[in-house]
Amino acid sequence: MGGGRRAHEGTLGRAGAPADDVPAWRLFEQAVAAFLTALAPHARVVADARTPDQQTGRKRQRDVWIEVPFGGLFTLRILVSCKHKKAKLNEQDLDAFHGEFLNSGANKGVIYALSGFSAPALEKARKLGITCCGLYVNRPPDLPAQLPFHAYAYREQLKLDVGADPLPTRGEIAELLEVPVALEADAGPFVELLSARFLREREATRVAAPIGHPVTALIGLELDAPRDGRRLQVLLSSRWAVYRADMSAWLLNGTYAFTEGTFAGSLSTPWMDQANPHPGPGWVPVPAGEIDETVPRLISLSFGGDPASDLRAAYTGAVVGELAIADQVRPSSGRVSVLSRLGAQP
Repeated sequence: MGGGRRAHEGTLGRAGAPADDVPAWRLFEQAVAAFLTALAPHARVVADARTPDQQTGRKRQRDVWIEVPFGGLFTLRILVSCKHKKAKLNEQDLDAFHGEFLNSGANKGVIYALSGFSAPALEKARKLGITCCGLYVNRPPDLPAQLPFHAYAYREQLKLDVGADPLPTRGEIAELLEVPVALEADAGPFVELLSARFLREREATRVAAPIGHPVTALIGLELDAPRDGRRLQVLLSSRWAVYRADMSAWLLNGTYAFTEGTFAGSLSTPWMDQANPHPGPGWVPVPAGEIDETVPRLISLSFGGDPASDLRAAYTGAVVGELAIADQVRPSSGRVSVLSRLGAQP
């Protein structure tokens, strides 16, 4: 909560007075009033208002008083109480506010609590028709329900497999990648042909798949080993590493109504690193089978770059893009044929 309060200290103090001279509870009231003003600019929002008590007629202090014109016919009045307490509000706090509400002449009662509400307090509030809110200023959520969707970052990884007996060495694999080959109308280093066909296959599966769904692709080529004529099967495939935005790394700016389960304002996921295999701090790996598909999802798909460059880098000592390599290839004689293809897979 402290981060949210500090965000207002430079702007919500008394006119002409340093914010440090303003009590924290007053800053809290001003922050709530500022947010509600921005949320409903057509309404009249007054912080530290004075309105008459319905029983005595004497003016009473109100943390925030809102008047909303309705269709030019009448005005709705909302009483907002701001509780700057370290402990969660309990049923007794709700009882006290309910009494103030009944004597205020308001049509609706709302409580903002710095530290939230106990479960019994929320239960009572719902029965009394009181809305219980929390104010968030660059703060992570307190409950998963405060996030309207989950955010996932998918990062493509490549895997190279070759069927050969005995298994080739890493140096032999590097040599194989540069062997000149010809396939149909294409000619060039083996790694370039393998990469080009993989990219075409990946694009075809991506176009055929539903928008936003990660797809996997596989291309297989066969080669004759130049030294002994053995038939080698080379497979280049893709897979996805999945990361989820950790709840503690989100930032909320706005109001969450605990009694209604609704949020008004803006929210942001953790910053995402697009230049490296891992999306960065605040993103945690999650098995694909543990993705909750019942919750709306925001999905970011980051496809790999040029497979030929990644393969070359992987076999010259610099592993790029978490490339997964199986050391299973011998140099080729140059004769190549297409083996198999794998279509879109959600």
